Amino acid sequence: MVLYARNVVSEKTTLLDLSDAPTQEEFETVMQQLSDTQHAGPFIILTEKNPADVKSTAPAKEPGETERLSSLDNIVSNLPTPTPPKPQSPTNFPPDRSEELIVSTNPVSGLYVAIGNTYFPVDDPILNGELQPPFPQNVYAQLSTYWEKAGTATIVGPQTYTHEVSFEAGMTVTDSTTLSAELGVSIGKLSAKIAATTSHSVTTSQSRTVTDSYELKVGDSETAVYVLWQLIAKIRFVDADNNPIEWAGILKTPIANFKVTFPNERRLSMFNTVYSDRTDFKT
Repeated sequence: MVLYARNVVSEKTTLLDLSDAPTQEEFETVMQQLSDTQHAGPFIILTEKNPADVKSTAPAKEPGETERLSSLDNIVSNLPTPTPPKPQSPTNFPPDRSEELIVSTNPVSGLYVAIGNTYFPVDDPILNGELQPPFPQNVYAQLSTYWEKAGTATIVGPQTYTHEVSFEAGMTVTDSTTLSAELGVSIGKLSAKIAATTSHSVTTSQSRTVTDSYELKVGDSETAVYVLWQLIAKIRFVDADNNPIEWAGILKTPIANFKVTFPNERRLSMFNTVYSDRTDFKT
C-alpha cells in the first residue's frame, strides 16, 4: 500500500510504503515516524496521486488580486460588514463587539477528517466507506463579519487627547493550518480557496501585532466618546440550518478502530482594517 503525506505547513511530501495489509503496529509506527521527521503537522494523506502534483482549481485572478488576497496591509475590499453600534450617552459604552453579519453560506465538498494530527479526504479509498456514523452529506462554508472593540475613550473638553492602541491582526498559525487541512489546500493557496467557496476574499496570513495611534481634539463644553473598531472575519462549516458541524466518529478497519474527528472550531481572521467612530455630546 502506497500513501502520500503532505505537510500543510512546509508542503513537503513524503511517500509511505506499507504492506498490502498493514498491521495496526506498522501503521502507527509509520505515522509516528512521519510526525518525528516533520515536526510541524498536521498532514494531508492521499492514496491515488502525489499531493504535490495536485493543481489549484481556484478561478483566475483579476489583475492585482494576488496582492489583495495575500497582504494584510491592504484594506479588505468588497467585504460586507455590519454597522458598529453608537453610544447613546457619554456614559453608555457600546458592547465589545457588533452584531454578526453572515456574508455567505456556500456548499463545499472534498473536506478532510482527522485521525490524530493526520488528515484524510472523506471520500478517500483508505476510509473505504467505513466511517461510523457517516460524515454529513450537506456541508457549507460560512463566512461572517463583525466589528470588535479595539479601544474606547471618553474625553471631556477642552483638551487634546492622544492614545496608542495595539491589537492582533491576521490568523493564528493553528487556525490557519487546521483550516488549510480541512479544505485540503496548502496555506499559500488558502485565501484563493476561501474566495472560491464564499465568493469573497479573506486574508488568512499568520497573526502579527498592529499599533494604531490617534489624536482627538475636544472643544469646551463637549464630551467625546471615541471607539476604535477592528474588523473580524469568521469562517465555520455549518449544516443546512446554519448549525456548526459537530461530527466525530470511528473508522472501522480489519486491524483496529480509529477515532476520527472534524475539528470545526471557528477560524478568526483579524484584519488591520479599523473604523474610528467619534460621537460628540454637549456637556
